[in-house]
Amino acid sequence: MGSFRPASPIRMRVTRLDDCGVPAYDDDCTYYVRNCTVSATWEDQVEDPQEYLMRCDDDVLQFYKRTRPTYKFAQASLSINDIDPLLLQLMMGFDVETDAQTLDPVGGRLNAATFGATKFAFEFWTEMAPSPNQALCAGADGRWAYLLFPFGINGRWSTAPTFGNGTDAMVIQWDAMIGGSWEDGPFDVVADALGEPAPLTDPMQPSQVYLMRETSVAPPALTDGCVVLSSPTSPTSP
Repeated sequence: MGSFRPASPIRMRVTRLDDCGVPAYDDDCTYYVRNCTVSATWEDQVEDPQEYLMRCDDDVLQFYKRTRPTYKFAQASLSINDIDPLLLQLMMGFDVETDAQTLDPVGGRLNAATFGATKFAFEFWTEMAPSPNQALCAGADGRWAYLLFPFGINGRWSTAPTFGNGTDAMVIQWDAMIGGSWEDGPFDVVADALGEPAPLTDPMQPSQVYLMRETSVAPPALTDGCVVLSSPTSPTSP
């Protein structure tokens, strides 16, 4: 344990949130797990410190103060190579287009009334870059890099899809904000004191914008589309 370097992406999960930043339990479409991503990146949006300086008539410094920088939000981005209707729905508020026969998602319609209005949590797992004395197989040492943005809003295109022969990735951008209510989360993503899979053992605070860490708990299995997450108080909850 200690320093680590994320490498190739393995999994990502998007979870629908209510207006308070709590997982949308018992919704028909609460969370979705997929693979085949390019990268997840972000830029911290910070207001620079302010300076206050006052001098006497003889130019002697009488008062000086420099404030702390003000953290506003993180502007996060997900790069992918394919148009995924479920990501468009969960992250950007698209209406899902379905096949009339199979009812499978086959595309999306940008709805100006709901565009960018969804709230969601974003999780991302990658392999760990091996040190020279480690095995090169993915997950060979049982450790992964884990990234969590617990409260995302304002999902939108940064780079829209290209309908043609181009190979450029498309990019979904969003604002990772303070004020979420993810707390320990509804999923097992870390090991507890006994080494068993568990939710976050140190809950996320509303002022904490993102988490990046190592974990010994394997990434989640792929889901068959967007699935329901039962409420912890629901009779069907595990």
